[in-house]
Amino acid sequence: MGQTKQQAEFYDTFQMGIELEMEIPDNREISTNTILEFKTDGSLQRKNDNSSCIELINKKIFQSKNDETTFIKEMKRQLADFRSSNGEQIFAYKNNSCGTHIHFSFKNMKPEMLWVFDTIDFEQDFFNAYMSRFQSEKFLNRIDHGYCRAPFLYAAQSKGEVKSIRNDLNKITLPDFVEEKNKISNGSRYRWLNMESLDKGFGLELRVFPHIQTYGGIETILEFTREVINKHYWKKATQERLRFIEFYTNKVKSKSIKSEKLKDLKKLAWDALRISDRSKSDLSGEIRILLAKWIMKQPTLIKTKQDVI
Repeated sequence: MGQTKQQAEFYDTFQMGIELEMEIPDNREISTNTILEFKTDGSLQRKNDNSSCIELINKKIFQSKNDETTFIKEMKRQLADFRSSNGEQIFAYKNNSCGTHIHFSFKNMKPEMLWVFDTIDFEQDFFNAYMSRFQSEKFLNRIDHGYCRAPFLYAAQSKGEVKSIRNDLNKITLPDFVEEKNKISNGSRYRWLNMESLDKGFGLELRVFPHIQTYGGIETILEFTREVINKHYWKKATQERLRFIEFYTNKVKSKSIKSEKLKDLKKLAWDALRISDRSKSDLSGEIRILLAKWIMKQPTLIKTKQDVI
């Protein structure tokens, strides 16, 4: 894997947020403040008597590891540990209808540049790292959950072995990848990597993590996310794709493309990927990169004002 010399830590480049869905005892006195916010979520299903399902969000976006520490410290103040039926120290009950979502974005780059993560390469890097780090049933069952779909990881749908899921991961093709959103019947925001949140100003959303019950678990999830995103970002291939995403954003996004000028393999790819049938917002990161490559080599593919007579 080609890797550039890593120039920065995660928080030098990115910022991050977390949403924790959980079921907690009713006797907890919780309140929103400047550090965290509590919400209700109708999609969560209560599993215990005298309990409530809530969603907890960091109100102040994480700009540093110290911000993470401050958030967890305030959580501990409001949500003290209790002992589970198995004798474990937890802050929330086991509840598989709950999940953990991580948002991330650039600190000093255009939001559109985040499309560099909407690629086959990132999906493979992320899930390979995920399955290496988290091997419990709770984590593996979340890979293709109703609210965080990875539609071409077929083995995950049937609760298959990690080896089988990795095989599916390595078989994902470009035509498969660009159709991921359309394969999710309850809406593309429930894809494992939610790109719709980008349009809403919330960066990208990783939805694949399961419910977390311990403070050590929160720290592990945050550390893992920082590591996998930063490692992928500093790959040589990702840095090259970043150049293409920037070119697409600045030079191609607002223009029409003369598809009639495409020849041979490019025309076949255009048709196979149904690019002419898609809206600009429906173009995956992979398609944006592909179009940028084509137009950098053949600038006449873009329609200009001079073309109008």
